[in-house]
Amino acid sequence: MGILLATVLFVCFILAVTTLSLRQVGSLLGIGYHGWPLFSSERISDLIQVVPRDAASDDLLVLLNQDQNILLGLIDSTGSTLRWQTPPLSKQARQSITRLGPDLVYLADQTRLQALRLSDGKPAWEASLSVELPTNCTDCLLLVGDRLIIQQKDHTLQSFDARTGQPGWHIRLADQLRSLPVVGGKLALVQQSEDQSGAEIQLIDPNSGAITRRLTPACTRDDPDSESATFYQSSPLLTSPDGTALFTFLEGSHDCLQRWSADADQPVWQTWLDDDVAPSSWSAQNMLLTNQRMFIANDGLLSVLDTTTGALTTLMRDKEYYLTPLFARGTLVVVKATPNWDRARNSLWALDTTTGERRWEYAIQAKEWFGDSGFNEWGAQLTPDGVAVVQVPNDANQLIVDRLDLQTGASVGHQVTKLDDSSTTVWDNRWTERMAWLQIGSKTYTIDLLSGAVAEQAR
Repeated sequence: MGILLATVLFVCFILAVTTLSLRQVGSLLGIGYHGWPLFSSERISDLIQVVPRDAASDDLLVLLNQDQNILLGLIDSTGSTLRWQTPPLSKQARQSITRLGPDLVYLADQTRLQALRLSDGKPAWEASLSVELPTNCTDCLLLVGDRLIIQQKDHTLQSFDARTGQPGWHIRLADQLRSLPVVGGKLALVQQSEDQSGAEIQLIDPNSGAITRRLTPACTRDDPDSESATFYQSSPLLTSPDGTALFTFLEGSHDCLQRWSADADQPVWQTWLDDDVAPSSWSAQNMLLTNQRMFIANDGLLSVLDTTTGALTTLMRDKEYYLTPLFARGTLVVVKATPNWDRARNSLWALDTTTGERRWEYAIQAKEWFGDSGFNEWGAQLTPDGVAVVQVPNDANQLIVDRLDLQTGASVGHQVTKLDDSSTTVWDNRWTERMAWLQIGSKTYTIDLLSGAVAEQAR
């Protein structure tokens, strides 16, 4: 009887091997996918957040579908190892918000707030919220020092001890915040001013919830007309990369830009944006903020602002191209250049940050950029070694990785991976300076931007 049973099992195994792909057999046996539970149905549904690990690779937080359940999981850089997964979350977990700490990941899922250990995914603590967080509000869950700050849907700002989950102070806001920057270790709340003429910035101590300073941005020209610009609740507000300064954008017949230090009552400088410098929309695509410069694009006009002095200069003006600043290093800024006579045609231009001279150009084969809305086809990333361009042309059934020298634009690597899936739709993507993750069709691809190596994850 035992011999007969063993024979039947062996025949079934041979049949399985002949009908499954090598990758599926490897997964079934745990070869190459040893971190995923055997015979389980988990599949990656959403790419959530990159988790830096060491100089060699990063991990990625993902949402997993398991039958009818949604789980949070942590996978390694190749996707071959599932380091841990949580028990099932709520049915609305795809609207949940996460925030990384040094050794914890904070998860707000409806009215349930959890702190999970990054090492194994086990809960460190759990707390309940009175109401859920607003949808698609990335600044509604912040970690400032050892305080966790939550903005809830009822306009309540609630603090928690990030290590223990103990509730702290809370305040009720008149309106939902569009963003919640942190400057000088303080929360920067934009609220309607008392005279209702504009908005003010309240700097809040994250430990006590007390207002430590009020900033009242206002611009007035020293000219006969006394032209002015006003700061509103909807006006853009940026934080310097080092977190020590705020940049306020004031609106009027001409826009005005100011720099504020967290400990000052007056702006460090103010600059009027004349001659069509200001774009019609202060979206993230029209601005690039670096340690010393701010690049501002308005269609074919690219200006550069010295963030230390407020000095503004025109870098380039082109009547036939829309320019989008992507990244900068040293004396070069790389922009996406799109002709106004064909929005599906794109190139990368490397421009000298002093003269505006075009140092090199790279033509993109794919059409739609990842930075636009919708399901798109290409992206570019500044890496320690240069520039990496990843393309998934809709009509080519290929994943193309090109690596370029930043100074010359010369190719230093070209890899083409054939896509087995019939669909080339890129559902989602995440990037760091050395890794990229793309959801293409039903699969997840991990790309080493330094070597161009591509790993496929069928989960």
